Amino acid sequence: MPPPPQSPRPLWLDCDPGHDDALAIVLALHSPAHCRLLGVSTVASNHSLEAVTANAGAVLAACGAGSGSNSGASNGAASACASVSGVPLHAGADAPLFLPPKTCPEIHGSSGLCVEGGSFVDVVRSKLRESGREELLPPPSPCSRQKSPAAAVQAMAAAIEEAAAEIELEEAREEKEEEEEERQRREAEAGGERARPGRRTRRRRRPNVALVATGALTNVALLLWTRPDLVASRSFSLYLMGGAMGQGNTGVVSEFNFEVDPHAAAAVFGLAGAGRGLEVTMVPLEVTHTALVSAAVLRRLGLEPEAAAAERRGGDGGGEAPPLAPPPPSPLRAALRSLLLYFAETYSSHFGFDAGPPLHDPLAVLAAIVPPEGDEEGEGGEGEAGQGRRDRRRVSAAFDLTRARVDVEVSSPLSTGQSVVDLRPLQLGRSSARLGGANAWVATRVDLEALWGMLAAAIERADAASPL
Repeated sequence: MPPPPQSPRPLWLDCDPGHDDALAIVLALHSPAHCRLLGVSTVASNHSLEAVTANAGAVLAACGAGSGSNSGASNGAASACASVSGVPLHAGADAPLFLPPKTCPEIHGSSGLCVEGGSFVDVVRSKLRESGREELLPPPSPCSRQKSPAAAVQAMAAAIEEAAAEIELEEAREEKEEEEEERQRREAEAGGERARPGRRTRRRRRPNVALVATGALTNVALLLWTRPDLVASRSFSLYLMGGAMGQGNTGVVSEFNFEVDPHAAAAVFGLAGAGRGLEVTMVPLEVTHTALVSAAVLRRLGLEPEAAAAERRGGDGGGEAPPLAPPPPSPLRAALRSLLLYFAETYSSHFGFDAGPPLHDPLAVLAAIVPPEGDEEGEGGEGEAGQGRRDRRRVSAAFDLTRARVDVEVSSPLSTGQSVVDLRPLQLGRSSARLGGANAWVATRVDLEALWGMLAAAIERADAASPL
């Protein structure tokens, strides 16, 4: 499992649950050594805003986090959807910036988060009702009637601003301690004393706040436009699941999140890059399509008993039917298993993924909470000449990343939402220079052992905290 950073990284998750978003919430909520979840916002994408907000609330409640939910009212003020203490949950944009809504019921079902035989929300509500704790689940919200995501964007900005200030204060305190230790060491050496061993190397700078986006980028674009000061101060970095370097999924060359709101995606990458203050890390389909939830992965996550896996494989080849699988060990694990089996069935029938569905969204969380081990870079600067040599590659305990130029098509009827990813090292300082040079880190490989290990540990913690 990847080692934790110096301190847990503050993280805000903007999502559209969605089956893979649900596991992203689990990972962000229950990786305490790696991150601290500041809040969750939702965006209409996989399903309507009302549905994805209800789904997010159900996942938070099932995993042991109460939720307070707010949505933007038409006058920009906060409108409470629930008032349960815990991780804040805010409903954001109910439609893309300029296009009509586009959803994906063929994959995520009629509720946006279907399980075998029903919806995840209904399963959680039923289990909480059985235990007399139904109040933990936020009630149905009026989010679909709210026409402004202002409150969600304001909440996101406020949380980022507060966490960034805390990081700055902690860094200042540590710097002061280091200066005092160095002063004492020099005084001891000047007096002929043997200096006590101490910290002689400077601490690594703490990572800034992570904003993780696993749905359409509507809320994120609105944040960048309304709070350019947070971008200029480098208060946060953006980690997103989206885009593709070649073939798309819901479009020939378009990935779903970018296809839903191509103008928002184009705006985000347009505000990133040299001298602009916003660092973007993109995890594309080429990487997420390697994270397949097979029967072996279900077992690794503690969601698939061995006998159940044998049954789904059609026996062990000896002609004798395998024994019936014992029930999963807990209501939460049973619900997560059912959720992933539904996801596997729709991905198999619609996209031909017979080895298991790709678990896209947790990879963006993983990229945010596993710090880079270092960069391989040249001497080039931020200008056009240096852009092709600087910041070429980056590695972490979980990812290989490459510096690239990313632009998003917004007008072609054939390829709206296509992410045009220029990985050519020499061209980043030439043909791409007129567009502003490299503007993103693009993941090219994920360590699946790190992913499954982190997710299995998060599910274990979620299970221990679950009220189901």
